Amino acid sequence: MTDLSSSIRDSFGLYLNKEASRLVTGITGCLYNIMSIDENLNVFLNTKTKLVPLENVSSGTMDQVYLALRLAAAKLFQNNGEPLPLIFDDSFTQYDDDRLRTALKWLSESYGGQMIVFTCHRREAQMLRAHQIPFHLIEM
Repeated sequence: MTDLSSSIRDSFGLYLNKEASRLVTGITGCLYNIMSIDENLNVFLNTKTKLVPLENVSSGTMDQVYLALRLAAAKLFQNNGEPLPLIFDDSFTQYDDDRLRTALKWLSESYGGQMIVFTCHRREAQMLRAHQIPFHLIEM
């Protein structure tokens, strides 16, 4: 049982490292190209010169990394590659305007499924309009 558990964790860890690295590249606009998660679930960003622990980066970068991890994990649950709907609930509050622009543009270009964004801010809609990214706005 222990061997099976280790095997599952190792294969899941390899997948998560590979897929999350691919995603974080797009989400950060190629600022970070590789991230890794160790056996204790510590997250590191690999730069050209060093390994940076996640706690040593800005809160905006942390949120980008967590987005990449959530998207990578969500891909595991996709049935036959069918994209699941993504729901974001004030997920971009820590993003500065450049990060938000990069993330929204990247998501619109790379994700084929439905995305629902809940927010109390107007800047997401403003950025989508400014970049001519189609969306449907419902105000409550």
